Amino acid sequence: MSILFNIHSVAKYESKLLTRSWFYRIFMILAILFLSFFNFVALVSESGGGNWLMRALPANIPYINLMLLNTGQAIVAVFLSSEFLKSDKKLDTSEVFYVHSLSNAEYVIGKIWGNLSVFLRLNLIGIVLVVIFNFISGVAIDWMAYVVYFLLICIPTLIYIFGLSITLMLVFKSQAVTFVLLLGYIALTLFYIGDKFYYLFDYMVYNLPLVKSTIVGFSNWSILINHRMIYLMLGLGFICTSIFMFRRLPNTNRGKYRWLGLSFVFFAAGLWASYNHVGSILNTENRRQLFTELNNRYVNDPKMVVDRYDISLNQHPKTISSEVEMHAKALERASVFTFTLNPGLQVNEVVENNKTLSFTRDHQILLVDFGREIAEGDSVRFKLKYEGTIDESFCYLDIPSSILQEEFGSGMFKIDKKYSFQDKDYLLFTPETYWYPRPGTSYSNENPDWQQAYFSHFHLKVKTINGLKALSQGTMKWPIAKRERVVLNADNNGVDDDRDGDDDTRQVRQSRARRNNDSNDSIATGRRRPMRERPSRETGERGERRERPSNETREGRARREGVAGEERASRRGGERGSRQQGFRRDSIQASRGDRQAGRDSLSPQNR
Repeated sequence: MSILFNIHSVAKYESKLLTRSWFYRIFMILAILFLSFFNFVALVSESGGGNWLMRALPANIPYINLMLLNTGQAIVAVFLSSEFLKSDKKLDTSEVFYVHSLSNAEYVIGKIWGNLSVFLRLNLIGIVLVVIFNFISGVAIDWMAYVVYFLLICIPTLIYIFGLSITLMLVFKSQAVTFVLLLGYIALTLFYIGDKFYYLFDYMVYNLPLVKSTIVGFSNWSILINHRMIYLMLGLGFICTSIFMFRRLPNTNRGKYRWLGLSFVFFAAGLWASYNHVGSILNTENRRQLFTELNNRYVNDPKMVVDRYDISLNQHPKTISSEVEMHAKALERASVFTFTLNPGLQVNEVVENNKTLSFTRDHQILLVDFGREIAEGDSVRFKLKYEGTIDESFCYLDIPSSILQEEFGSGMFKIDKKYSFQDKDYLLFTPETYWYPRPGTSYSNENPDWQQAYFSHFHLKVKTINGLKALSQGTMKWPIAKRERVVLNADNNGVDDDRDGDDDTRQVRQSRARRNNDSNDSIATGRRRPMRERPSRETGERGERRERPSNETREGRARREGVAGEERASRRGGERGSRQQGFRRDSIQASRGDRQAGRDSLSPQNR
């Protein structure tokens, strides 16, 4: 407990000294102002600053913000991390600790933890600020993305840069030389090296593909973990080295050598992670070269053309299983024919007419022995059963590896290249994956005969899990549902009509029926609405409903109708259009005097 207390005491006072530094205060204010302005423009303003991808994927909001903050704090940490060594030497800021029985490890770890905690608090303030803008914008909040990006981006970078800067400060004994070397290293990795050497030197993850999908998450999770472990282990190794090199009398004679040995362990772990990172990419390139060589070897072997595929595919959480029946025709006389299937899929059985056929598998090459000579043009029908996962290194063999390794992204959002997805919540197979057997070979750089021009009919059945919906080109066949019984009411006479036409015709007829009679009810309920009261012809100039005076005599009505008829007759010459016989039209006119007196002028005319 005394060790933790000593570390905490040193870290507490070191963090206080750092927060009182004007350099740190100015950086913190500028960082908060920049993040506020950036998120306001990108998330709150109507224009969005052109960052449509930031809104499209909720995880991109913490991704871009933490990456920008990480870039700034990685540069500032160079100046502040080694400041305590200079202060201890010139200002005697740590004399109060030197008089106590404090080991070098406790002192250095406390100093580093004090500096690190200040920057971590700044990161948390930035995250809270971004969450507020994320909430205001109405974009969904991916809480897990905030945690994951904080651990992947910020923690390894800070530990690495703190350990490296302190070690260089102890080696060169000059803060100016340390600044020049570290700033040159940062500029070199950002502007020159970039994504070269498979992102190996990208310690600030400025070029590493880090976009997280809302469906499948990170598509390169193992590469990300391995890459960040490189700099986490190297950073811890530099911290242990700085403890060993710290110029202060240790508590024991040989105690500091333990930290030297521990630094070797961390350096070895970092180098091993680096080897795995580069080795995995080089292994993929070697496998691609092997696949191409196999295609060159088998490209001239006998082939078939497949007229029809009947594919039944079952999805499993991590794998697939499939049964494919093929109707094929031989292009030449032979007993063994060549097919290609993704090397990650294992063939279990090949059957023809309930007879098991022998086959040979050489990575992606499948040689099927039918046990008899098949003449040119003869047809055969056989089945294959296989299962497994897709090996993406087999895809796009005709594309050079240098092009496949090129950076892909939109602006600052770096996206991983993925050719298939196989997850319990999402499944995507493109033709390049060769997820079903195809005759002949794939790409050959020695013989163009690998390309075959033929057409096949496909019948596909897919059994999914977790309620997923299968999508593919072609026509989906479903059982035909029973026709809906449509009730049409025309001219207030109920008519039951079973329509056998299509849905569009039924909708048009229903719409016409509703327009012809407003008393129809919806088909779902079948109830009749109450009759709507027909609009009265006693309407004024403004369209208000007016009641006919009940005490009006027949003589008064005739007199009013006569006046209105004379006024209408005078306007008849200016009216357009003809009036057809058999229709009744109401012509409503009202004189100014009648309107002022509040009386109506109604002139019904039967033409």
